Amino acid sequence: MIAIALAMAFQLGDLADFPDRAKYASLPREVRVLMDRRQACLYWGGEFSGDYSDPETGAATRIRDRQIISTQRKLRCGIVEGEEARLRRRYATAPAILKALDETRDWLP
Repeated sequence: MIAIALAMAFQLGDLADFPDRAKYASLPREVRVLMDRRQACLYWGGEFSGDYSDPETGAATRIRDRQIISTQRKLRCGIVEGEEARLRRRYATAPAILKALDETRDWLP
């Protein structure tokens, strides 16, 4: 289940779920990949529950949360901001790339 959703939400460099994706198609692939990963990380972060208090659904919620955490690890969500900082330094003289990184910071599929 997670693998299918991950494939839908995380398509390296494809920007499939991004609004106005043609606008970003000319960006370097490493920038598009980061944008995709960040989008997937935001999506999965929003899916995490952490509430296991309901006796009927608590166990299923705990299992799903573990799957979400595993997916976030595979996406390397913990280092997305550091990678963005690296790209910002690398492309410091490319205003279109910096603007795209700013515009896409909070996108969700």
